[in-house]
Amino acid sequence: MKKALLTNPAFRYVFEIFVIVFSLMISFFIQDVLNDREKIELKNKISFL
Repeated sequence: MKKALLTNPAFRYVFEIFVIVFSLMISFFIQDVLNDREKIELKNKISFL
């Protein structure tokens, strides 16, 4: 009897690592966008002074 691909432990571990790496990349991207917005906002505040 053939095992399903989703129940294969090697596939599960590779899939979990992929999900972790992908979520870390999204997290760093969001943090970078927020930092850029904060820099722009700070620059605009300084220019009004």
